[in-house]
Amino acid sequence: MTQQQIVKKIVKMLTDERVERRLAAAMVLTELRITDQDAVAKLCDCLGEPDGALQRYALEALAAAKAKKIAPYVTPLLDSEDEEVRVRAVALLAAQGAQAAAALTRELTGAPVPRKRAIVSIMARHHDQGTFDRLLRLFDDSEVGDSVLSILRGELEQMAAAPKATLSKKLSALLKDKQWMGEPATAGRTVRMIGYFRDAKLVKTLLPFAGNKNSVPVRLAALAALRRPLSVARQADSAIEALFSMADDADPTVARAAVETLRGIKLSASALAVAKTLSAGRHPEARRFAIELLGRFGDKKTLKVLIEHLLGDDPNLRDPAARALSRMEGSATVLVKQLAKTIDDKEQLDRLCRLLRPHVAEFKPATKKALAELAVQALEEEKSTADSLVNLLKLADPEGFAAQLTDMAQRHKRAKRHAQAFALLSRLDQADLLQEDGRYIALVSGLCSMKSKKDLGRASRTTDPILRQAVELVTTGYPVASKLKRDKALTAEDLFFVGFNFAESHDEDEKEFGGELLGHLATKSPRSKLGRSAKNKMRLVGLE
Repeated sequence: MTQQQIVKKIVKMLTDERVERRLAAAMVLTELRITDQDAVAKLCDCLGEPDGALQRYALEALAAAKAKKIAPYVTPLLDSEDEEVRVRAVALLAAQGAQAAAALTRELTGAPVPRKRAIVSIMARHHDQGTFDRLLRLFDDSEVGDSVLSILRGELEQMAAAPKATLSKKLSALLKDKQWMGEPATAGRTVRMIGYFRDAKLVKTLLPFAGNKNSVPVRLAALAALRRPLSVARQADSAIEALFSMADDADPTVARAAVETLRGIKLSASALAVAKTLSAGRHPEARRFAIELLGRFGDKKTLKVLIEHLLGDDPNLRDPAARALSRMEGSATVLVKQLAKTIDDKEQLDRLCRLLRPHVAEFKPATKKALAELAVQALEEEKSTADSLVNLLKLADPEGFAAQLTDMAQRHKRAKRHAQAFALLSRLDQADLLQEDGRYIALVSGLCSMKSKKDLGRASRTTDPILRQAVELVTTGYPVASKLKRDKALTAEDLFFVGFNFAESHDEDEKEFGGELLGHLATKSPRSKLGRSAKNKMRLVGLE
């Protein structure tokens, strides 16, 4: 039997009723790489069989034979549930070359959408003029137009210079075709595709399509397409100005797309003027973007605009304004000045204080002084904003804060506003900023403002916030007893109250301090009721 007869017998096995024999025949033909047209025809018939294994081996045999004009038989397998069949079908069709593109295009008619997409993916691998023509015509197909756009974009990244130039030329021609560009979806895909070329010269080509004379889909496509050409353009001031105008477009989708395009461009300080206008625009997202730019390029005039937004009625703009201000050099001084204007508005002042907290280390002496004066004013007038100002001042200038409050408390003491003086110094005490002189003023003012001095005993001395000041002073060796004896603001009852409490202490220094005050009373007024009580107390505690 000759080889030809053997091959013919093997080919005949492809029509055998038994699938095993058909499988064996396909396997052998793969090894033999038979190109016989009868064999190719029968292998194509096997592709229509329901058996996945037979389909796989038939595809392999056809690939080995480098069979041509088989697209009508292979393309249905692009829908196969068998993944390996689909993969082999794609590979075989892709190997058919550009000359198979026409056949594949015909297969698109009436095919299911998944198969259409697979065919487009196969066709796009061939970067020739004919294939480009066929693929671009599919931009008007509502089922696969977007897939064609996406697949061509992916191919563009690995396309050689010559076919890339061919595709660009064809797209440019389509942009000038009024009939072609009359259908919004088709026009939009064409515009977006040419934007993928990242050519700065395309800015002038694409910008008119973003104008309001076009439909919204085309405008959106143009705005998206501009991002790449603009990213490599050295000079695009007019285009950027137009984009800022579109960011305030009546259509919110167009405005949003314009903002997204602007975000992708490296803007300079020249955008500051249009950003100020846009910050008062009609769309929240555009206003937020403008505020971000003001913070990036802003000057002193910009600070005022940002502060207006920070304290404005639009809650969507407060956070962007706060972030912008936090990044701007020199904003702290202006914000502290703004505190004075909001001293009666707790909500706004709190917002400013929160913004200033991270920058307290940068405060200049004049800024600290202004803040201290403002905090003192709020305290004196008992404003609801006092706490926020005081807490900020504590962070910015703890020593200056202590000095200011101590000085203010001293003035209250001299004016016999003892309760106010003690309240101020209690703030310093709580903040662990109260110095000895301030602590003495707190002790005296506290005694003068105390409603009753009948609570005598050790428990009172250790728990009472007023007497605790004396404990601290005695511990540090401060001459508290001699000063109390000379202080004209205090009464004999005040001295007796302190002396009685401390005379019972187990601490020798505290006991001695209490005894000194009681001895002073006993000596100064020996016949008065308090003088006799002081002498008796000294005798009872062993201080005589």
